Order: sequence, then structure tokens, then C-alpha cells
Amino acid sequence: MDGYTKRWRALGSLGAYTRSNKRWLRNPNQDMSKIKGMRLLGIDYGETHIGFAFKPEDSKLAVPHQIFDRKPGDREALIDEVKDIVDELEVEMVIVGLPLTLQGKPDKMCDRVALFIHDLRKNISVRVDQEDERMTTRMAGKHAHDLSAAIILQTYIDTN
Repeated sequence: MDGYTKRWRALGSLGAYTRSNKRWLRNPNQDMSKIKGMRLLGIDYGETHIGFAFKPEDSKLAVPHQIFDRKPGDREALIDEVKDIVDELEVEMVIVGLPLTLQGKPDKMCDRVALFIHDLRKNISVRVDQEDERMTTRMAGKHAHDLSAAIILQTYIDTN
């Protein structure tokens, strides 16, 4: 098993990237039917801009919420911001965009996102999952990080 496969298997229950079939696999045992009535927070993670989107429990649509600007390396401030949003909006699950390459492979940015997901799981009390975010920034426009987060979250909602 290569380093990427080990790292992505360690990310959690949703799935793993495998080199043998070169794609991201979701865990088939995961029951996702309950997310439709949940409050969800989507996150588009970037080095300096982090976009947030929210899906209320009585809606099927994700809407942009806010953009958080931070200094690179200041993970504590970002974790605190996520905690505040989770508490304020009474979020039940957080979905983080996973920036796979166009070929569906993880890259160096995926490593940073994996660390962020790991930190979130250690520091917040709600479930944290990930969703493939390929092309979301292009779809949303170069500087619309909160809109990218909404697209990530909406994709997760629509596919589960």
C-alpha cells in the first residue's frame, strides 16, 4: 500500500483513494439517507480564503454563508471560526471539499485538507465528511469561495 492510500484510508469512514482502480471510493456501508433533514456546513478550504455554505434542515439547497480570510498556518483561528459557526447555526454535519486532481488523484493540497479535516474531527463535536471538489472554484468564479463551498455542499446533498 502506497503513502497516498494509507493517508486517505486514515481520513475516515467515507472511503479511500486507491491506486489499483485510480479513483475515490465511498464506503458502501455508510447510510446517508438522513442528511436531507440535517443542518449542514460546507467548507471550501484554501490557503488564505475559506468559503462557508449552509443548508438549513428544512431545505434541500445549500446557500453561501461567508468567507473567512486568514493567514497561512494559522489553523487555530480557523478551527475557532468553524466552532463558532457550528454553534451559531446548530450544524449537525460538516462537509469539507477535497481538492482531487482532474484525474481523481490526491495532491499536495489534499494533504493540507487532510490535516484540516483531522484537526476538525479532534476539535468539534459533529461529524466531518469530505466531498470531491474538482472544478467548483471554476464553476463559482475565481474569488467566490463561499459559492464554491455551496457547490461542494450541494453536490454532497445531491449525491447522497
